[in-house]
Amino acid sequence: MNCGWCKEEMLPGEHNTVLPFQPEEFHQECAFRIVFGSVGHQRMTCWCYGGTDGDPEGMTLREQARAAVMQFEMTHQ
Repeated sequence: MNCGWCKEEMLPGEHNTVLPFQPEEFHQECAFRIVFGSVGHQRMTCWCYGGTDGDPEGMTLREQARAAVMQFEMTHQ
């Protein structure tokens, strides 16, 4: 089965989750990215706040999701 966000295979032993009203399963970090937003959104520098930042460029969707988790952890310690 593939993750509903990044489309990468969900392997045995990985932390996977479901979200309400979503028919797919997601890697835990991908579900987090869906709920809390991109790195740019968390920094309030995305288009929602008048900026242009989003997810870091040059990364896969799953790497961007991991970056969003790291951003959250750095700002909510």
